[in-house]
Amino acid sequence: MTPFLIIGLGNPGKEYDGTRHNVGFNAVDAISQNAECKMQNAKWRKRTTLHAEILECNIADHRVILVKPTTFMNESGHAASALVQSCRLSTVDCRLIVLHDDLDLPLGTLRLSRGGSSGGHKGVQSTIDALGTNDFLRLRIGIGPNVTPDGTRIPAEDFVLKRFGKRERAIIDATITHAVKTTTILLRDGLSAAQRFANVE
Repeated sequence: MTPFLIIGLGNPGKEYDGTRHNVGFNAVDAISQNAECKMQNAKWRKRTTLHAEILECNIADHRVILVKPTTFMNESGHAASALVQSCRLSTVDCRLIVLHDDLDLPLGTLRLSRGGSSGGHKGVQSTIDALGTNDFLRLRIGIGPNVTPDGTRIPAEDFVLKRFGKRERAIIDATITHAVKTTTILLRDGLSAAQRFANVE
């Protein structure tokens, strides 16, 4: 059975836990707590040759491999490329899904799309470069805007490495729950149904 690869982007290491740039990791961790995965007693395993931690389980009658790259964000493509080759996966059939933060989307917004540019996201660009294509699914999780309450713009490279405030954390936790439901709908009912569910304001 050809698996679905669900890759969450982030930076490894305790110092990055809870930062805005790591919501992709948070999302795949949340997917791993899916009741079906838990019933299968699936565990995360570090695979050095794949440059990633992976967890394999079945969700909605599909084999799923959850992925957290063990490289830093701007080298995320190494894991994507290694896994696509290992699984003999074609991006044409929409079985590669990348979950990541998006500074251009307001906090709490989700967008499920296929293809498109990286939008300046280095992890996404690394994935595009490593695969030689942008033809994969992306579930973008809004973390923006990068401005203070008084309207001062925070440099993107600083903003994404900051942790969420208490109010923001509650919003992003709810968004991640929505992202988990979106992936389940995608696996069960297909892309169009998942987009209708995810792409709401």
